[in-house]
Amino acid sequence: MTKPAKTGGRVAGTPNRRTVASRRHLQELADPLDFLVRVMGGSVIDGVTPTLSERMTAARELRRVIVPDAKELPLAVRLPRLAGPADLPVVIGAVVSSVADGVLTPGEGKALADLLEAARKAYETADLAERVAVLEGKL
Repeated sequence: MTKPAKTGGRVAGTPNRRTVASRRHLQELADPLDFLVRVMGGSVIDGVTPTLSERMTAARELRRVIVPDAKELPLAVRLPRLAGPADLPVVIGAVVSSVADGVLTPGEGKALADLLEAARKAYETADLAERVAVLEGKL
């Protein structure tokens, strides 16, 4: 024989007053931008005043949400035209010079070098495919 659950006179499954109040409170705090603005402004939240460190963290987070960091920007660097595999050494040299001169950051230079490496592999693959086709034609 199982005992019926104690509900305090409520219908089973109905939340109690404390649960309802907690849910309402969480919904009021659910707006993250409003919460960050209140913390940044130093408003008392649940009887606690945010510290300066907490306020600064809220300000940084709010700035990050409102004005997200640009992940990538177009590079303003002039490189020689890459028309074929013979141009690769010249273009790579221009990338290295741009990094050395401070026009590109080392990370930007590496990203460009990775692109040039992908181009080299593509040229190499095309050249090998052409050579294989010539050899197969002779057989």
